[in-house]
Amino acid sequence: MSKKKLVIAVDFNGTCVTYCYPEGTGEDIGAVPVLKRLLAEGHQLVLMTGIEREGEFELPIVKDRWDDMLKWVEDNGLTFVGINRNPLEKYRSKKLTADIYIDDHCLGIPTIFDEKRSNRPFVDWDGVEQLLEMMNVLPATPRTHITVKQPTFQYK
Repeated sequence: MSKKKLVIAVDFNGTCVTYCYPEGTGEDIGAVPVLKRLLAEGHQLVLMTGIEREGEFELPIVKDRWDDMLKWVEDNGLTFVGINRNPLEKYRSKKLTADIYIDDHCLGIPTIFDEKRSNRPFVDWDGVEQLLEMMNVLPATPRTHITVKQPTFQYK
């Protein structure tokens, strides 16, 4: 398993919960147990999201989405060191810096499409957990089947 403690950026809509624009927080898709495992191993999580705070962007604002997201984080007992910014970085950049990005739009992230649950694909957290174990980010757990391919990179 990785000795290095990593900064892992995690998207919200379509990643922590089903995609739910323009309202609500979507439904649970299995992110919480994996995120808690990452925290237990000492990794730092940064929440990366396009959800706006009132007055932050000129885009149409959907009331209470920011608060709904923060309530979801609190209700699930998760800790993020930052939102849309890595406070551990020495130099401030417009780009969020992290060692790993977990986002429903990232190439290679396993996703599920179930139109009964969402009109867009969302992250398959069982597959993400398997990738993190194969990359030595999380300790391996016994599995009856592997659904993802072995990544070419492993943390040492």
